[in-house]
Amino acid sequence: MEKVKQYYSEVANIWVEDNMSAYLRDLTNTLEQSLKMDYVRWPMEYGRYTTLEANADYIRWYLKEHSEFLNDLWINEANYHTVTFLGPSGEIIDSYQVRDGETITYTPSVSSYEGIFAGWRIGPEDKVFVPTMPIYEDLQVKSTWYNNEIFMLNILGSSGMDVQDIDMDTLKKLVRELEKAKEKDADSK
Repeated sequence: MEKVKQYYSEVANIWVEDNMSAYLRDLTNTLEQSLKMDYVRWPMEYGRYTTLEANADYIRWYLKEHSEFLNDLWINEANYHTVTFLGPSGEIIDSYQVRDGETITYTPSVSSYEGIFAGWRIGPEDKVFVPTMPIYEDLQVKSTWYNNEIFMLNILGSSGMDVQDIDMDTLKKLVRELEKAKEKDADSK
């Protein structure tokens, strides 16, 4: 790892800083006509954006962001923590590197046919994970779920409603109320 860091700081990072923009500009100019013809034949496979320039800008942004991360980690030796988001069966959904003391800027979207997403939890006490909390250690963030049948029975039982009374707006409102009640209950423990 030390040799990788040394090579990166002495060779790779310097090459990226000195040559990447010119290299991408030359490559874009060289490939422009070919890519335009490809787009006519395969419009859905052109890239993230509709123009060659926008795709090149995305690559420049991507390389800049990743270079800054590696500079911070390997050259500046900043402390980063891994925040891992787990799905309903404990599988890894996503994983982020977060600088010590900074916050998560994005949580993954999840869904499951087995239940209704009930939020993110951390630690053995299943405390509610709040994305705006600063990160000071590696974390595993577990997704929690309401079982569909039990959830519906609880909603209907607590609201005095019948199944035919439930529409999407009412269901969303009841879900929010139930989530607030669970968070309040978790905070009181």
